[in-house]
Amino acid sequence: MKYSLIIGYQLIEKYKDFPRVSVHINGQMIDEFVCDNEEAIEISATTTDSDKSHDTMSRNIHIESVRSFNYLVPKKYKVFKVDSSTWPDTGKLVVEVFDSNSDYNNGFMNKRSIVSLGTIFLIREDVLKDKSKMYRIIKKFYSAERQSHLKNIRTRWQQHMDQPRWPGLSDYPGDNQNYDNGNNGIRLASGGNFKLQCKIQKKHKTYMLIKNKAEAKGYFCMDRFFLAWYQYYSKNYFDLVGIRVRDATNNVEKLEIEIKERLKE
Repeated sequence: MKYSLIIGYQLIEKYKDFPRVSVHINGQMIDEFVCDNEEAIEISATTTDSDKSHDTMSRNIHIESVRSFNYLVPKKYKVFKVDSSTWPDTGKLVVEVFDSNSDYNNGFMNKRSIVSLGTIFLIREDVLKDKSKMYRIIKKFYSAERQSHLKNIRTRWQQHMDQPRWPGLSDYPGDNQNYDNGNNGIRLASGGNFKLQCKIQKKHKTYMLIKNKAEAKGYFCMDRFFLAWYQYYSKNYFDLVGIRVRDATNNVEKLEIEIKERLKE
């Protein structure tokens, strides 16, 4: 199966030359590139929760909640085409930053290079290229989150930041719109060389990236961040709308998930 490994990269601070980045999967080198991007951009996603109720007093009630999520991400991405046909069920991705200079001397440092790897995603090519497939996946996740029997799923995802998130890792786990200093994300805000390692694990008949300490158990989630990132990357802009219709008279409840496409603002 063909996958796209997508890495967002940004040089937050520069000292001397541009650092270099190498990428390895299961001990095999995929490629090496120069971290020459010093720009970030803002991306966003909008979700709407709509509740329509018809009660026993024949009153129609409509409550709508619109939320916008904004994120700051690297402007440039490297996309590597990889083949999973020989991968084990559990493998390893290693992204190494080297030639990242600083003037460290006797415990003091005034100048340094800081590299941010703000996004690392692993996505099947057929899903990435076919928006209808991607839309089905997005709607499935959002529907599961909104179902009453899974009403605590978002709480569980928020409380356990190591919970696997499809399609990979970013600076913004959960609904957090603020840079979290690398505690839960993947940005490493320090000078010098470093290695970032994570597992490549097969789950639900697909490979996904997860943190080394995490296990791909149960139902994994999709962050709001991915909604914003996918729109920016694919240039397919949309609003995600969840409509819950309740009829108290007949004790019937129905959930509908819609993706309403729009032009870029």
